[in-house]
Amino acid sequence: MQSMTPSARKREQMERERREREAEGLRLKRAAATHIMALWNAALDAGWRTIFYPTVGTALATECHWLHVVCPACQQLGETDLRMIDIHPNASIGTVVRAMSCKRCSPHPPFARPLGATRRSWEGKSRWKRERMIGWDQRQG
Repeated sequence: MQSMTPSARKREQMERERREREAEGLRLKRAAATHIMALWNAALDAGWRTIFYPTVGTALATECHWLHVVCPACQQLGETDLRMIDIHPNASIGTVVRAMSCKRCSPHPPFARPLGATRRSWEGKSRWKRERMIGWDQRQG
C-alpha cells in the first residue's frame, strides 16, 4: 500500500474538517428551527395573536408537516400536509393559511386562523382523531 503524499493528507484533513463544519451547521439550524416551531405552537396554544409565521422550510425541517386551521366564522376545522403543497420553502406559513380560507363561508370568507403545526394528522386513524375534524382537501372537491 502506498503512503499518501503530504499534500494528499492535508487535502483529506481539510475535507474532513469541512464535512464536520457542515454537519455542525446543519445541527444548529435544525435546533433553531425546532425552537421557532415550539415558540409558534406555544403562542398559538396560549391564544396569542400571531405576531410572526415561520417558513414552510422551518416546518418541514422539524417534521411538523401538518398545518391545522379553523375558520373564525363557522368554526370548521381543517388541515393540510405541507409536504404535498408546491410552495417555496422560504414562503411563510401565512401564505398557506390564507389559501385555506373556508369555502363554506363564501362569497367573502374570513382568513383561516392557524391552530398550529404538528407531526401527525388529527384526521388519521390514531389517538389524535377528532370528531369535528374534516380534511380540508376532502371538502374542496
